[in-house]
Amino acid sequence: MSGKIMEIIEEEGTKLGVPSFEILGRRRTKRVVEARKNAIRRCRKETCYSLAELGEMFGGRDHTTILHHLK
Repeated sequence: MSGKIMEIIEEEGTKLGVPSFEILGRRRTKRVVEARKNAIRRCRKETCYSLAELGEMFGGRDHTTILHHLK
């Protein structure tokens, strides 16, 4: 995984008090989902990875899940 991606995940997790392993995991509590959504949005904006690549980096998610977080 890219260093930039991990940096974004850690920054967004810190803002909401969510550890990076939970952002990458399967939990769907409100705080975790909010931190994950923010991280995905930033990663899409600040990197050149495709939806499928981001999905793989965010715990093996499908590209449509990543697309949903961008709405």
